[in-house]
Amino acid sequence: MEKTLQDLERVARALTLLMDSSPDHMAIMCRVVPDEESLIAFIEKTPWYSGFDDEQLAAHFGRALFQAQIDTMRARVDPARPTIGLYAPLKAFRKHFGTLSERLEAAGYTVFRLYGQIADDAFEQADNAYFAGLGMMHQLDFLDAVVITTLCADLPDRPIPRVIMLHDVFDSPLGDPRDFLELVRTMDYVFVPSEPSMAATKRVFTMFDQAGVAPLKPVQLVPMGYPRLDANRRAFAAVAREEKTLVYAPTMTLESWQEYASVARWGRGIIDTLRQSFPDHTVIFRPHPNSHTNPAVAALMQEVADLPGCEVDAITSDYMTTYGRARMLVTDMSGTAFTFAFTTGRPVVFFSPNDAAARAANPDVTYFQLRDRVGLVAECLEDLPTRVRAAMDPAFQAHAAELCRQTIYNLGASEDRFLDLLPTVLRKEILPGAFLFDPNQGGPTW
Repeated sequence: MEKTLQDLERVARALTLLMDSSPDHMAIMCRVVPDEESLIAFIEKTPWYSGFDDEQLAAHFGRALFQAQIDTMRARVDPARPTIGLYAPLKAFRKHFGTLSERLEAAGYTVFRLYGQIADDAFEQADNAYFAGLGMMHQLDFLDAVVITTLCADLPDRPIPRVIMLHDVFDSPLGDPRDFLELVRTMDYVFVPSEPSMAATKRVFTMFDQAGVAPLKPVQLVPMGYPRLDANRRAFAAVAREEKTLVYAPTMTLESWQEYASVARWGRGIIDTLRQSFPDHTVIFRPHPNSHTNPAVAALMQEVADLPGCEVDAITSDYMTTYGRARMLVTDMSGTAFTFAFTTGRPVVFFSPNDAAARAANPDVTYFQLRDRVGLVAECLEDLPTRVRAAMDPAFQAHAAELCRQTIYNLGASEDRFLDLLPTVLRKEILPGAFLFDPNQGGPTW
């Protein structure tokens, strides 16, 4: 008994070391060994070498937890039902699945909600939700298809259908096309939300040679719709408020986007201008969820949190409460501008220094061409208050609702479209209405 107690104490120290050095393992541990009884059973059935030091023992039990979760997941697979993985590799873009998980389960599919970073949100608390980072996705050989909402490299090695549902509702400037092409070439299906997004995606698929990236296999571009927008529009009535609130929501801080992104150079100036020009309004700073760890963004978040009349929205996967409060949105070139306008019907002001140069550099980007359908453009800080006042004036007429109807595929029915397409996806066949890129046939056939 004494030796067993000593063993348990050693393993407890090793597990503590593991959790301290790799917090992601806590998400695995909570699923595999949720209570003391199951933890003791796990330790007792896991063989280990008594000569291990604490670090070696921690690594050993980390691998054991990793495998135990895969075994736990595999035990939940029903061979009679197709198994679908909905994978969110980042903290952001989880709501972009809409209610697909529930609808797929109701239609007879087994669904795993998978995530690659810990956000402690509702997605992670749902049934059949598992952490799948640290390379675990490669080993999930029981999935029949995987669906993602942002491109990533960590996907199952098994040759199952891979589907990306593009998370940008419109066609923001792409930046370096290599970043997109390196990953999208591994997909089988690209589900596209809108006509502008389809035009942009087709365009970038002609850039393989220019970007020096070799295509790998046929890829289908499919007019599908935008489950996130459909869910937003259903939820908006419950969160809509009539408040004096302005929201600043800039785009990501990717190096290739710095010519257009505002937060590093202009973020504090934008927030101060809004505070000073509209002292009776609350100003909410909502940085892009993928930029929270950027040093400049993190510093600005801290500064703004301490400013009177300001708030910071750091919730990574849900913006609806903030957007329900927003009288209007200020952004630069974030795709959320059109999502906000199409959800709320409220105006947007686009902060765009050197706007003529930005337009000239992106002649085919509909984002720049159609901004005036949902709001106004401010080209400098001095113009910002005037544009905000004009956009909030009741006389200002935006055309967001009309533009939404004209450009979004299957508006209000994107999830129906997904469920209709899925059986054909599982057979890896050509989808109705799809545009095919086939490098074996010399390129695009649309």
